[in-house]
Amino acid sequence: MEIIKFDIMSDIDQYFYSQCRRIAKDLEEKIIFKYLKNDKDSYFSARSVFGVQFARILGYVGDVKNKVILDLGCGSRHSGDSSEYVKFEPWLCRFLHELGEKTIGIDLADLSEENFEHYSMDLSRPGSLDIIPNDSIDVIHSSGLLDSKARLLAQANNCDTLEENLLKQVPRVLKGNGLFIYGI
Repeated sequence: MEIIKFDIMSDIDQYFYSQCRRIAKDLEEKIIFKYLKNDKDSYFSARSVFGVQFARILGYVGDVKNKVILDLGCGSRHSGDSSEYVKFEPWLCRFLHELGEKTIGIDLADLSEENFEHYSMDLSRPGSLDIIPNDSIDVIHSSGLLDSKARLLAQANNCDTLEENLLKQVPRVLKGNGLFIYGI
């Protein structure tokens, strides 16, 4: 298991972002129509978010074919207010699902309208990843979760910090050669 913590977009992210754009181009029309009802302006805002996330996965993992990817704090259609919500939707999970890859999204908010495997739960709770079988995940991704409402809930409930709680659970669900890629 390898843990990779990122703070800002690195050189590797920038390189693979261009590779991601090539892959994403084929899916753009489908995603714009399916999730945004042809609102291209909102799509370009969303693309900047999931493009970097997907680029980061490509950079560290390479090919995502036949990989199981768990996105912690994946976002939800119900995560933000009407003017900004598009950035907080589960774009990475949707994109991977559209590519035909196995993706699992977990978020505090409602994910019931999504087509990928998903769970709505408070990740600050001990055992919150118990729904995930041992040694079943190739890549765990989390971007922005540790600076979110879930982190504040953990503090309010006098739980371990969200980061401590997840770091205790990650080794159990990751395959031996798996990656945990996360950042604020």
